Amino acid sequence: MKNHRFLIGLLSFLPGLARAQGEPAPVPSVTNQTAVNPSAKEVDQVEAPAGPPLDTRLDAIEQRMKEVESAEAEAGHATPARAIDLYGFMDVGLQRLFLDSGDPLNGVYPTRATTFVLGNVNLYLDTRPGPGWRTLIETRFTLYPNGSESFTPNYQRVNTSVYDSSDPNGRAHVSWGGVVIERAWGEWSYSQALTIQAGLFPSPYGIWNIDHGTPVLISLLLPAFQVEEAIPARLVGVHAYGSFVFGALDLGYHVYLSNGRTMTNVDLTDDKALGARLFLRHSGATRFTVGMSGYWGTSSDDTKQLDFSSGSFGVTETRAWAYHEWAAGVDLSVDWGGWRLRTEALLHRVKYDAGAQNEPGLGPPGSVLPNRFAHYWYGLLAHRFARRFEPYVYVEIQYVSPPDFLDDFVCTPSLGFNIYFKPWAQLKTQYSSSYFFNTEGPNPSNVTIRSLASRLVFVF
Repeated sequence: MKNHRFLIGLLSFLPGLARAQGEPAPVPSVTNQTAVNPSAKEVDQVEAPAGPPLDTRLDAIEQRMKEVESAEAEAGHATPARAIDLYGFMDVGLQRLFLDSGDPLNGVYPTRATTFVLGNVNLYLDTRPGPGWRTLIETRFTLYPNGSESFTPNYQRVNTSVYDSSDPNGRAHVSWGGVVIERAWGEWSYSQALTIQAGLFPSPYGIWNIDHGTPVLISLLLPAFQVEEAIPARLVGVHAYGSFVFGALDLGYHVYLSNGRTMTNVDLTDDKALGARLFLRHSGATRFTVGMSGYWGTSSDDTKQLDFSSGSFGVTETRAWAYHEWAAGVDLSVDWGGWRLRTEALLHRVKYDAGAQNEPGLGPPGSVLPNRFAHYWYGLLAHRFARRFEPYVYVEIQYVSPPDFLDDFVCTPSLGFNIYFKPWAQLKTQYSSSYFFNTEGPNPSNVTIRSLASRLVFVF
């Protein structure tokens, strides 16, 4: 800002300096925001009296710029230049799930009928109270838990319908919904090379967790490692990031310390999770980003039992389960003309602590999750033409050893088509088929899940 204002001040007195030296001062005319040089006959030849020396005038302008900036800084601390920016997005769609009549998964999903759905309703509250300072809160408004089902042997549907006691008729009812806090953090930026952030933040890894939100994602279908949270989607802790520019290249980093994957809102142990990301980005006609991400942490849960049998209060605490985990991934995104390429690979290892019972599984009652090693990969190729239409192909492979509940190998090919009506309105559609195979068990299965989804996306 200082250099910009100094340049304006410098340009403002250069015509006077030229006139003091006996040069003609042209008077430009403006037509459609373009300066037009008039002919010599249209220019007034004016001789201005000699002014102060050049160095004196430069010093005066610099001093004036310092006074203006100092006054603005003081005013900014007392009264922010802007209060709270509100923006967000929402999407609504039509979808259908296709399963064979004899598929055992038929009863697991809420519905196989064609249905309208309200997807995301996300609102951002963004403030910048002073230079280098920022806070951001993102919330998602949902209709849940109303209508959701519990994954237990005896399925039960949640009903949040209650009578509206404030209704004048005395018999109206409402179904209350829930709010998901996607992120809530504050940060201070020292420079482009260092910003320190604290709060609830999306884990900085790969492409999908960083390109957050339906408007900026190409595919409606999320990768399996994103759905299963091979790396937790969001964490509570501190996060430092920055980048260094070398011409068209941008070398950046993320480093964070957090509670890790917790079963509650607080950490049950003193172990803290560590994570990092390193990326190289190229800007220009061809844009690409290549990155590496890593995560290491622990997770556990406890059970407590109150004891009053001896006449005094006592608590028996038992470690239910505990494990160590790590994940590592690489990612590549390329934008060249209308072509867009996205691909990622990720490894996830979970090992339960010796002597601790493993975490309950999704199989029959009493089943537990084993130590496991999961491999994930996907590739997406899209092409946007006529600035509005974007077909794409998506392929994903997942291998988990040993398998739990479902099979160990899953292959998901998919086709999609996006239409960009306006910068604030999009239509996204996608058809996918997931093929499940059991390569380690004695009875290989051939379960197939097919789905058709669409989302009308609005940005506000």
